[in-house]
Amino acid sequence: MSESAIEQHKETTAILVSVLMHDGSRYRGYIHLPEKHRLQDLLNDPRGFIPIEPAAGNDAVTIVAKHFIVSIEELREGSPTFGLSTISLS
Repeated sequence: MSESAIEQHKETTAILVSVLMHDGSRYRGYIHLPEKHRLQDLLNDPRGFIPIEPAAGNDAVTIVAKHFIVSIEELREGSPTFGLSTISLS
């Protein structure tokens, strides 16, 4: 396995998020972050797209362009609105 392939298979943590897009559409699902990375690290890395795994159902993974993201809300269990921590990109 090549070095880059090994890098892509590191342990990840699934973070439940709600992603608001520039056209008003919203995606809810899981973003996988490498160990010791924050959501901000993912948004600032050089990749132009983010895969979002659906939170429920049998939908396929959605790939969104970071350029069109307005905000990402990390959803945390136990808070009144399911714990929203918002990162706005606009």
